[in-house]
Amino acid sequence: MTSRLRRVTTVLAGFVGVTAVLGGVELVTGYPVQQPVEWLAGTPFDSYLVPGLLLAALVGGSAVLAFIAAIRSDPRWPRSAIVAGVVLCGWIMAEMVMLDQPTTPTVAEVVYLVIGACLVVLGWRAAAAAREQAEEAG
Repeated sequence: MTSRLRRVTTVLAGFVGVTAVLGGVELVTGYPVQQPVEWLAGTPFDSYLVPGLLLAALVGGSAVLAFIAAIRSDPRWPRSAIVAGVVLCGWIMAEMVMLDQPTTPTVAEVVYLVIGACLVVLGWRAAAAAREQAEEAG
């Protein structure tokens, strides 16, 4: 069961890592889509530079680390999945609260919130299974 949890985590964390880094680059550069600056009205930001860097570094970085840990079967992969999921959920919830978007939540926000929750659950279940195996062995 743990190997299945790890494989699903690998796919989800890889997807989030790639899309968060690319999304951060898009926010910073405005390519291929420039987001409306008006959406930042309720935030401390007057451009997408800092949010883009934070998206790439925090959300993308934590997901990439979870991906690497899972693909290498590092024993810390369950914790890294939990951290990546919590970071992603926190990012999405902050986005939904702070951005002045036409519709809230957006489809993308719902999808990423679900993926973040899945990463937390996968990591939690894998950590519990590892604890059970250690207790049985010890």
